[in-house]
Amino acid sequence: MLYAKSCWKNLLLVLVGASISGWAHGHAHAPDRAINEGTSPQDSSQMELFSLPLSQLLDLKVVVANRIPTPLSKAPSSVTVYTSDEFARMGVKSVSDLLNYVPSITVSRSTGEGRSAAISVRGRKSNSVGREVLVLLDGLRLNDPVTGGVFAQDRAINLEFIERVEVIRGPGSAIYGANAYSSVVNLVSKAGNSEAKVTVGRNDHVEGSVALASNQGNMGASLFVSHAKDTGDDYEPFFSYFGVSEATQDPFRQSDIYFRAWLDDLSLYLRRNERSDSEFVVDGGGFSSRQRHRVENRSARVTYDLDHSRGNILFFVEQSENDADSLFVLFPESPNPPLAGNPFYWSDGSTVEMLGGNFRTVEQLRTGFEGLFEINGSHRLNYGLEYRKEEVGLNPFQSSIDIETLRLTNQII
Repeated sequence: MLYAKSCWKNLLLVLVGASISGWAHGHAHAPDRAINEGTSPQDSSQMELFSLPLSQLLDLKVVVANRIPTPLSKAPSSVTVYTSDEFARMGVKSVSDLLNYVPSITVSRSTGEGRSAAISVRGRKSNSVGREVLVLLDGLRLNDPVTGGVFAQDRAINLEFIERVEVIRGPGSAIYGANAYSSVVNLVSKAGNSEAKVTVGRNDHVEGSVALASNQGNMGASLFVSHAKDTGDDYEPFFSYFGVSEATQDPFRQSDIYFRAWLDDLSLYLRRNERSDSEFVVDGGGFSSRQRHRVENRSARVTYDLDHSRGNILFFVEQSENDADSLFVLFPESPNPPLAGNPFYWSDGSTVEMLGGNFRTVEQLRTGFEGLFEINGSHRLNYGLEYRKEEVGLNPFQSSIDIETLRLTNQII
């Protein structure tokens, strides 16, 4: 099949009740508002966690376990929390790198499509893109609706604009639904810092970023822009592909734009990022300067938080578009021995690289509401309604092969 087009529409009604002993009396926050307001100056990136006594560490509030700020000691899940100061000192630049430091989680570099990552949780990995791990950014779902995962389509998520990372080390589907089978990763963006940074490093690495923020009482805005590139590592020939062994590199380029603004209980989030790989090695395949894999993600999210005496309701609408453009070597130039006469190679004896890949566009729309109702001091009710529409556009096969000519001459079915 040269292309496919499909569309899914879902109407979901989620009604979840949970009992939490000792749940604190007081005001309940909506999920994304809780994420942003649940971090006080005492437990933000400015806090030295290692200097706190155990009693204060257990009182550190996390949001990802049950969608409201809850002391770590009372969270109904095993949760790991990292702040921006911590992963800056650790020297990690992306979410996939940081997850390698979380107990029970392993992230390895994939050799399928450049610098993508494969994740496993508690020794389980259902596929190479981590479809059983849900990743949220200020409430926005980053999982690709086609593969279900994050780390191939939305690869190398930049930590420069992230204030806090919370990870459930185990299932979270009872609250978060699809993709949260093994873990939930909650990313909270920075909202109040202004800085400019330039970084240089090995492999001609150059990276520049600018963060701007303004807070005026009940309104504010923040903007993060970055761009980075490098020439990649040098790879000497280490395996033969159809008798051909070549040295190669894996140059990489990435850019990020993230904007958020709020006025009272109304919030807006805009995001665009791009990742581009080329000349990389494909496991079990070839390596060529003409190989490429480029992804681009664009999203917008608007939320409104309505408070009432027993809890709150968060209304949301979000729209995302994701593009993926890939081209890989199917057969190298001048294979050894020659493949002349092979029905899968050039029938006229040409010695030109045979390339193949796809260009894919996905659009998704999510709208609905999520509510929290306090029944009493130790019981609460989570409920919500969601409409979801996901559409995959034409997925054409792009190649150096003249498909139409082969079809007309009955050389391809």
